[in-house]
Amino acid sequence: MGAAAAAITIACGTDFYEIPIETPIQAKLDVSAFQRVLLAGFVAGGTDDVDANQETVRLLRSQLRTKSSLKVIDADIMPLIEIAQEQRKAANNDESSATHTNGNGTSNGSSNGNGS
Repeated sequence: MGAAAAAITIACGTDFYEIPIETPIQAKLDVSAFQRVLLAGFVAGGTDDVDANQETVRLLRSQLRTKSSLKVIDADIMPLIEIAQEQRKAANNDESSATHTNGNGTSNGSSNGNGS
């Protein structure tokens, strides 16, 4: 039985053909009220060889130009991951400075428990 299955497999060959099927993606947002779109960037990982932020913006701009009626605004791609990291550092610095100024266990500026 196994020999017959092997013979059929060999007779049919092992070649295969990939047939791409493109299915339209259903819209998630109603953008009919808009005429233009701005893709600022994406927070995405990447490597030194590939900038995922830039490549994602390029791909989406291309797709929007060819498959939508929206006018794609050409603007510099923002380095959103760097902006997010800077904002996180600033927030951490604000929190640590607030902890140091009120770190004596008091609230509202009173230095002892009787309010004087």
